Amino acid sequence: IQDAIRAGKSIVELAESSGSSLSFIERFAHPVIEELGHMIDLAKSIRIEMPADRFNEVTKKTFAEIVEGKLHSVGAKSILWSAKRGDNSVWEISVGFETNGNAGGATWTFDPRNYLLTPETGSAQSLSNPAAVFDTPVPVKLAQPEHPVETVVTEDKLQAFRKRREESAPLVEMAPEPEPVLEIIEPVAQ
Repeated sequence: IQDAIRAGKSIVELAESSGSSLSFIERFAHPVIEELGHMIDLAKSIRIEMPADRFNEVTKKTFAEIVEGKLHSVGAKSILWSAKRGDNSVWEISVGFETNGNAGGATWTFDPRNYLLTPETGSAQSLSNPAAVFDTPVPVKLAQPEHPVETVVTEDKLQAFRKRREESAPLVEMAPEPEPVLEIIEPVAQ
């Protein structure tokens, strides 16, 4: 039961697949659920050094501040952290989120002994890079103008544009380029 919970199965899934009662499964699942919560908290609390720039000194932020800050900056909602331990005893920390009606997620492997998080997905790579402020793993819906601009170019519009361009005076008068001067240098006698 505990290995299945660590691998990401829910209590309800285990009860249904084994035919056992929920209360029986919960007795064994409780310590593992606490362990998963501890792994999430430990990973989220890892401090990452933010590079200095000409306006700021080197600072440190938690992994959670960086990831959740980026997600909030693009309007992500329903941010949910989870943890599981795979067959090879490697911990995985994941964050799920929703933005613009689309579900997204990012996964890192986690070595709790060395406090090391390694991005396993492109979204995780983008979210965990403190220097990539505007890099986002989620699609951002751009604001649409109130009055859409007509983008169809017809032959008469093209002719009108060409006519306006020909009639307009150049912004800067250019002086004619001087003629190149060819200078012949004779060798000096020794």
